[in-house]
Amino acid sequence: MQLELFNTDNNVGTTWLSDDDWETPNSLAKFVAELVSDCKTILAPGAGRGQIEKYLSPQAEIYAIENNYKRFIEGRKNVANAHWQHADFFQVNPLQVQAVVCNPPFSQGCEFIEQSLNWLDTSFPKARCVFILPIDFFCAKERGRFISGLNCHFYQQYPIVGRIAFLRDGAPENRPQRYHAVFDIRPGQSDDSAYNLTWI
Repeated sequence: MQLELFNTDNNVGTTWLSDDDWETPNSLAKFVAELVSDCKTILAPGAGRGQIEKYLSPQAEIYAIENNYKRFIEGRKNVANAHWQHADFFQVNPLQVQAVVCNPPFSQGCEFIEQSLNWLDTSFPKARCVFILPIDFFCAKERGRFISGLNCHFYQQYPIVGRIAFLRDGAPENRPQRYHAVFDIRPGQSDDSAYNLTWI
């Protein structure tokens, strides 16, 4: 399955963003939220201004963590039904949740996945992490070795057609010169070796 995202806003800015400053556009945020619509407890680390969280089921318990104070304040206003915490994700004691949704800072993508796996309630059969990352993110040798050492597997990958117009403070910016995908990562090893993370 491929997700098609086309930027229809002609007022796209021209400021280049670092890999750690992008926010999720609405169409992609909605798609990510739909992937966890069956989950009753959801963690959102690096929640920003609540771009993904505002589309999550209102029946779910949502735990949003954001380290940037300005975005934390805005996010708390935008998604008042979530439990917000202004903190470093890596310093927060894990709860047990059924899903983690995240558009992580790409420079810490592996670390965010590792920490997110610690939050998953593995008694829930469909516990999962849903991450937005560059489509070739796991092809780098160092990342590949790191991820293959974790007890998890790819359940599904959703390639995004075209480049994403990510947001900065709510405004679309130039598309990055990379392609992205949504990764559904689940704890444990799969019976189907094709889904396991293997570095060759």
